[in-house]
Order: sequence, then C-alpha cells, then structure tokens
Amino acid sequence: MAKRKRGRKKGIVSGQFTDYLIAGLVKSFTEPLLANYIGNANLVSGAVKIGIGYGVQKFIGGNVAKYIKMAMLIDGAEDIVYGLFRGGLQAQGQSGFGVVV
Repeated sequence: MAKRKRGRKKGIVSGQFTDYLIAGLVKSFTEPLLANYIGNANLVSGAVKIGIGYGVQKFIGGNVAKYIKMAMLIDGAEDIVYGLFRGGLQAQGQSGFGVVV
C-alpha cells in the first residue's frame, strides 16, 4: 500500500488560493461589464451569470475558462442571494435589463 502524503503544500501561496485570487480578479472586471446588459444583484442576472459560467467551457476551454467559470458562478450565486433578500427579480438603483432605475 502506497504511503499517503499529508500536510500542506510548500510555498507561500498554494495553487488553490491562486485560483481563487485570479477568479476574484476576473469577477472584478466582468461584473461591471455585464451590469450594463443584464443588471446586477437580482435573480435574472444571477441566472444568466450561472448560465455563462456553465457554458463558457464549451466555447473557450483551458485555464481561462476555469477562471471565468469560477468568477461567473460566484457572482451569479451572489446575485441570486442579494435578489432573494432584496425582493426578487428587480433591484433598485441599478441600470440594465430587468431592473428598475
């Protein structure tokens, strides 16, 4: 039976943390870009962003798609949670599709 490695990865920043950091950077660029077209912080924008997250790997692939997918899924889930707490399909003060200005 092979001996199993235990413990943390050596180095200052692990690979998983780097993935989350890059996904956060991607999210900071894609969120305001998409807010003009699909809105932000509502159920519709959350559903669209989750759809983009799952569909991006079919069109792009590779590590770029991994980071975009992670950013879109996180942002979409965040929008759905905000939409549920703020009252559903429309969020006040946002511009874009499906929102009240």
